[in-house]
Amino acid sequence: MHQLRLNLFDDYSESTYPYTHVYDYYDNYFFGYYESLAIYEPFYYFFQNRGYNPRTRRNRVVPMGRTHDHASVTTPRPHHLKVVDDITVPTACGNLIRYITYQVVTANHQPIGIPISISEDFHGTVISSCKGNQVIGSACNEAGTFSDGSFVDRLSTGCATSYNAPLTCGFDIDHPSNTWQWCKPGSAPVPLADLIYRVHYDSITVIGLDKMPEGLEIYPWSR
Repeated sequence: MHQLRLNLFDDYSESTYPYTHVYDYYDNYFFGYYESLAIYEPFYYFFQNRGYNPRTRRNRVVPMGRTHDHASVTTPRPHHLKVVDDITVPTACGNLIRYITYQVVTANHQPIGIPISISEDFHGTVISSCKGNQVIGSACNEAGTFSDGSFVDRLSTGCATSYNAPLTCGFDIDHPSNTWQWCKPGSAPVPLADLIYRVHYDSITVIGLDKMPEGLEIYPWSR
C-alpha cells in the first residue's frame, strides 16, 4: 500500500520563468518516490534498510499440527537351549577343555536376540578329584549371554595338582543334573536346560556325547 503526500512549492529559477508551481509526491512509508504532475506509476522504488543485523521472531515456536501413533512390543521369552558349536581341545598340561556354544531360544525355536542374565544350579556341592577343590557354577549376578542371547559353556578339570592324579580324575554332575537357568528379573530363576556332565582329565562328555551336533535342542526335565 502506498500513501502519497503532496509537497507544493514555487520555483523562481530563471529556467521556469514566469514562475510555476512544482508538485512533488512522496511515499509516506519510504517505499517509493514519484515526480511529475501526472503520476501513473512509480518512477523507482527505494526500500529503506535498517542495516544487516540479526532478526528473531517474537515467538520462535511455530505450531505445525499434531500427530499420534501407537505400537506394541513383545519381548522374546527364553524357553530352552540350542547347540551352536561344540569343540574340545587339549591344554599344555595334558588335560582337555571343551567349549560349547549355546543359543537361548523361544518356544518357537527362534533365537531370543537379546542379552539375558543366566546361572547354573548344580543342586548340591560338586568336588573335583583332580585338585580336591569345589566346582563353582555361574551365578545370576556374574553371568550373562552375548547381545544375541548366546553364551559359551567352558568345561575342564584344570591341571592336576599332583603328578600322581589318575587320568580319570575329575567330577560328575548327573543326579541331579546341572540346570542352566534364566535369571528372570523380579522372579525366581526359570530353567532352560538340564545337562549331565562327566568332566574328567582325559575325556569330557555331556548327556553322554563327546560332541553334540549343531542344532540339537535341549530342554529342562521339568518340561
